[in-house]
Amino acid sequence: MKPSKKMYGLIGWEQLMPEIRDVVFRVLEDADDSTKEPMATFDTVAAKIIWPIRVVEFARMELDTHEAQYIADRIIDNTYAVLDDEHGNPDADPIEPTDKVKQAAIAFANAVVEDYEVWGYMPTGFIELITQEQAKAWYEWDCKQKGIDGNTSTSS
Repeated sequence: MKPSKKMYGLIGWEQLMPEIRDVVFRVLEDADDSTKEPMATFDTVAAKIIWPIRVVEFARMELDTHEAQYIADRIIDNTYAVLDDEHGNPDADPIEPTDKVKQAAIAFANAVVEDYEVWGYMPTGFIELITQEQAKAWYEWDCKQKGIDGNTSTSS
């Protein structure tokens, strides 16, 4: 399965998340300095966060179309260098690749560029503003799904 083309996070984060909700839950967890499970009261943790949370959308980077030509040139250069070192005439100029070899190299390089999954992500410019109310609703829903007390009230 190919990785998602869209991920979410905060500016400066090294690890991105597949869903906006995951980002919000991580922000809540990072702000929670208690040792309780699931966490301190939502309101206590929320008071430590600057609202709204600005969740940034990231998209997987794409290879530049010039990459295929660069790869093809490196394949040819390296292959001919190896062959010339092992089998070439040391007193003659290096052998130049034929059009057939150049076409085969670019076809191979194009296939590699087309199938290669780039690791890096870049911000798309889209920012989702998550309010405290949205985060609280998600937190309560998540607690309910897990069958645990949401513990979202500051009153005892």
